Amino acid sequence: MTETLDLADTALNECDREPIHIPQSIQPHGFMLVLDLQSLTIRQGAGAIEELTGRKVWIDRTVADVLGDVADRAVRAMAAHQEAGFACRWRATNRLEYDVVVHRAPGTTAGAINDLMIIEVEQSSQQARLGVDLIASLDAAGAALERAVTIQTVCERAADAFRRLTGFDRVMIYRFVDNDAGCVVAEDRDPALDSFLNHHFPASDIPRQARALYVRNRARVIPDTGYRAAPLRPEGFEDLDLSDVAVRSVSPVHLEYLRNMGVGASASVSIVKEGLLWGLIACHHRTPRLMPRDIRIAAVALAGALARQIRAREDALRYRERLTLRAGEDALRPALFDADAPLGVLTDRIDDVQRMFGADGFAIVAAGSIQCSGATPDEAPLRRFAAWLATREEALFATRELSRDWPLAPLFGSFAGVLAVRLPGTDATLLWLRREQIEEIEWAGNPHKGIGHDPQATLTPRASRP
Repeated sequence: MTETLDLADTALNECDREPIHIPQSIQPHGFMLVLDLQSLTIRQGAGAIEELTGRKVWIDRTVADVLGDVADRAVRAMAAHQEAGFACRWRATNRLEYDVVVHRAPGTTAGAINDLMIIEVEQSSQQARLGVDLIASLDAAGAALERAVTIQTVCERAADAFRRLTGFDRVMIYRFVDNDAGCVVAEDRDPALDSFLNHHFPASDIPRQARALYVRNRARVIPDTGYRAAPLRPEGFEDLDLSDVAVRSVSPVHLEYLRNMGVGASASVSIVKEGLLWGLIACHHRTPRLMPRDIRIAAVALAGALARQIRAREDALRYRERLTLRAGEDALRPALFDADAPLGVLTDRIDDVQRMFGADGFAIVAAGSIQCSGATPDEAPLRRFAAWLATREEALFATRELSRDWPLAPLFGSFAGVLAVRLPGTDATLLWLRREQIEEIEWAGNPHKGIGHDPQATLTPRASRP
């Protein structure tokens, strides 16, 4: 078993080290040009540049030569003001419209990339929704989220809203939980598809550097999981950072992972709360499907509204908990201050003290007696635990997994959560106890499954089936 876990950890570490931000290639639903900011000429590119522009020669040419005067004026204006973002719409030789988006190339350790500008030309929606229609849809979705009472209801309504916005077969609200694993907490799907609701996914499914990219770049799309990557040409900028580029190619491991799930197209939108990645809106489609830039912008805006509503519900829950705690504290504090024997006050109000922290049981362990409220272990293990606490320097002890901290934890039976305080100036210890919460987790794949040990083998994903 140890060898299996070690091999699984090796796979996770390999995924974490994969340089997904510098793939040196793009997806084929658009093309990319790398512009020298000094000369404003093209030095590198990727994708079907010749076919879509009708230009056989484009290296060392200007944007006007390749994309025309309208795009050239927009790009030059953005370069002069060091701006990034949407530049203009452009029509290709195939008569389809494309969005021209400008990015300033991030700096690298070599330093030479700082003077480059990235121009991505991505296929746009050919039947774009009217602006007023899209805004009205977002407004209705935001209002539905505001009316939701609980976080669970917020997520369920968000899944429905995102599916109506994007048209994907399945939309999942995926929340990161302990140890960076993820859980599908809400889902809206075509009834013909299997459900992933409440399924857990191992941390290795979304490696550490991918989570960092999700915070920086809030939307990622893969219109066709069976695409063939278009490499940058000519070679020369191996360290070119494509983190902000929508047509950036993705990890071959992730593509195989999606194909193992029967996914033909994928889109992910980040749920970022207070600067941290809370979760993802994961969209899957059985066949290739484009998610154009205007829909992505709307999805990112809706994800921001979702994050705000999640925070509001969490803040409201914490506020209610603080009110309950403060009410108990206000009732207890005067009696403690006025009493000659505070321990007697705690004994007289032992049930109230138990309820203050939502404990299943509460015990006051002193040399001469033990007073209990609610469900507690027997007196003998309580005394042994209090004696063990007395050997520690800290007066406060808290754990959610007692077996990890105290060797004699089996004596406590089903109790796993403990909050303990040694009262100064007395021989008494206060113990708040919570029972073990047994949770059955349904994994979409084995999180501990090992891999064959072959140092020369290409890293591949597990078959991602329940």
